[in-house]
Amino acid sequence: MADIFTEVDRDLRADRAERLWKRYGWLVIAAAVVIVAATAGYVGWREYQRRQSVAAGDQFQSALSQALRGDAATAGTTAARVAATAPAGYALLARLAEANWLAEQGKTDEAIQRYDAAAAASDDPTFRELAAIASVQLRFERDSPAELLQRLAPLAAPTGRYRFTALELQGLAHVKAGNPAAAKQSFQALADDLAAPAGARARAAELLQALGG
Repeated sequence: MADIFTEVDRDLRADRAERLWKRYGWLVIAAAVVIVAATAGYVGWREYQRRQSVAAGDQFQSALSQALRGDAATAGTTAARVAATAPAGYALLARLAEANWLAEQGKTDEAIQRYDAAAAASDDPTFRELAAIASVQLRFERDSPAELLQRLAPLAAPTGRYRFTALELQGLAHVKAGNPAAAKQSFQALADDLAAPAGARARAAELLQALGG
């Protein structure tokens, strides 16, 4: 008798499961489809990014080769194309390279614009400050000492990644402004900093001597 009740109970459960499946089974199927589609989409996106990075790397290498052959104009054009279409990392490198090659062609204003754009676009302080320093160097013969010093102040801070270059430029900007006392302070700070590159410290010492320091 117990077997009969067990069999009936099993049948009832099976019938209930069938009704539930008919009612809600599509949700299970839909969820499975979503999971499969999401996985496929993620894998596809990663593959797309990989192909984009490979293509950008090839284009950037082409620009470098053109520059090495002395064709800065073509290299700059190629770099501009990479900057416009490549993933963020390559785009930033391309902007810096393009600015450098524009400067080599004497297109100072355009080069400054590219460096400033690279500095504004980068979330990485290392690249941002590098672009800012390069921009100041190109501005040196064009901008007033006050403008140069304003741009150099944050770059010459103790936490600045290129503070030694910034200190040297700061001192030269003070010389340009006719303020030798302030120039000596910048050069002395650089000459005394044991963490500074030997070449930068040597130049600072020579400039101090030239200023009578």
